Amino acid sequence: MADIKYLKNDKLDVILDGWKGNPHTGKRFFDPHKAWSGSFSKFWRWQTSHKPKAKEKKADTWRLSTVKDKAFLNSKEDCIVWLGHASFYMRVNGVQIITDPVFYDLSGIVKRHSEMPCDVADLKNIDYVLLSHGHRDHCDRKSLKELYANNKFELLTGLNIGNLVENWLPGLKYQEAGWFQQYAGLKGGLKIYYLP
Repeated sequence: MADIKYLKNDKLDVILDGWKGNPHTGKRFFDPHKAWSGSFSKFWRWQTSHKPKAKEKKADTWRLSTVKDKAFLNSKEDCIVWLGHASFYMRVNGVQIITDPVFYDLSGIVKRHSEMPCDVADLKNIDYVLLSHGHRDHCDRKSLKELYANNKFELLTGLNIGNLVENWLPGLKYQEAGWFQQYAGLKGGLKIYYLP
């Protein structure tokens, strides 16, 4: 790959000495530590290869039970509450954060495996939403729109994702970080770093 560019947000601090930025081919970001080419033949081999645990996984019906109790929302205590999949509610020093909000089934095929402990409308005064990456099971338009209707949060995410989400949420304030960068000016003295 001859034409590699290294991208980062020049407005944010880099916390790893010598880090030039996220490698980018001109079309997409890539992880320099992974050798996977993304070729269709590798994908096809993976899909058609023998999977010794496939039957066991398909037969697994165990699910976590959900405690339907929104008392955590009225507390002042620091806490972390699992909302399902990669979605968490966190309160640290009075600052309220939600990660990767996906509150609904993504399609008829991709279902949620757990209920929410509260209604989405109960989530008020959220300061920040952290989006780890732009895959649909972490960056869901419906969930983000519903959350934004009740909260004018700031989005903290990776490079090139803020523009996408801003199209869904007009007026959205956001910061995009490259790997090993620290988001700036967060409430409550919070320090959040975007890591690979």
